Amino acid sequence: MSERSLAVGADWRPGGVFALLMSAFTLFGMTVSVPGVMWEEIISSLGLSMGMFGTIQLISPLIAIALLLFGGQLAARAGKKRLGVASLSLLTLSMIALALMTSPWGLAGALAINGLAIGFYDTAVNGGTIDWEMATGRKALNLMHAAFGGGLVVGAVLTGFLRHHGWTPSAILLLVSLVGGGTVTALLPFRFPPAINHEADLGDVAGTIRLMFGRRDMLILTMIAMLASFGEQVALIWSVIYLKQREADLTIGSGTFALVGGAIMIGRLANAALVRWLGLVASLLISGTMLLLAGTLLVVPASTPAAVIGFGFLGLGVAGVIPTALAIAARLAPGRSGAVAGGMLAALYFSFMISPPLIGWLAEVITLRRSLATVALCGLGIIVLARKVPRG
Repeated sequence: MSERSLAVGADWRPGGVFALLMSAFTLFGMTVSVPGVMWEEIISSLGLSMGMFGTIQLISPLIAIALLLFGGQLAARAGKKRLGVASLSLLTLSMIALALMTSPWGLAGALAINGLAIGFYDTAVNGGTIDWEMATGRKALNLMHAAFGGGLVVGAVLTGFLRHHGWTPSAILLLVSLVGGGTVTALLPFRFPPAINHEADLGDVAGTIRLMFGRRDMLILTMIAMLASFGEQVALIWSVIYLKQREADLTIGSGTFALVGGAIMIGRLANAALVRWLGLVASLLISGTMLLLAGTLLVVPASTPAAVIGFGFLGLGVAGVIPTALAIAARLAPGRSGAVAGGMLAALYFSFMISPPLIGWLAEVITLRRSLATVALCGLGIIVLARKVPRG
């Protein structure tokens, strides 16, 4: 039976599901950028050091990793639709918890809920997008991940605007939770696309680990994506904090965060065409070069404009790496979209997990500016590994 006939025979609406998947990616971007713009304020209000703040940031990705390792089993048994509803509901709850927190323990609790949300979200929404691609024969991953960049832009601009007009951080977070509740409600009547040969996803966690790390081709793709995710987390957590240290106001900080999101969105929209035009290896080499340039701009000069430009290049550099790696991995392991999405994203969240505490503790030892040299190292790593990417 062909993928096309599977799509036609299933009782689901490709257009409606496409719109809801894109809405989920956009909402996720907003739940990252809204607190991201206000992290410096939150650090100050709670009296946290850079190292302690970075350490607390471990909580969300650590929980997400534990869930993502079971992504294939969860997707096959519970269904991506149920996981999607659960994830968006938890994302909404995490924004409410963050709005109400008054202590480091409250911050830790909000991030724990966020980790649960992300663990379900990435398996459900990325896996659902892969199934949508296979069922319709059309490409969507780059566009969906571009919607995440769009959500970053919307959240950053909205936060900067509302803070400028006197809204409190808590009020802004509660507003985002209302958007999340609306997205969950819209999702309820829709069916997700049919999973192709989803029984293959019923393997154990050890099988998922063997799939992602036991094969050379998968390991190379995973390592490249991990380097990109490390750089992306640097921008999402530390950009506004870094600019604040350079005495930039919140308008510049939120504008820079929006610039990062816009660069990610544009880069992902352009990535598919770039791959078709120049090839996969060239696309990854360009991404690595942009990260190398970004790290240089962030570390060497002492001017705020150079730092803003550096974060823009950082967004462009990481933009196309993760969706491309996911798409290639899915083709290398047909019928295992849940395991691919869960396994690779668990590795990416390990990168997310180590990025904040590493940068935070380095910042206390060698300053935040010098610690951002890690961005350039990520670019060099991608350039080296890009030559080993499976072709075809």
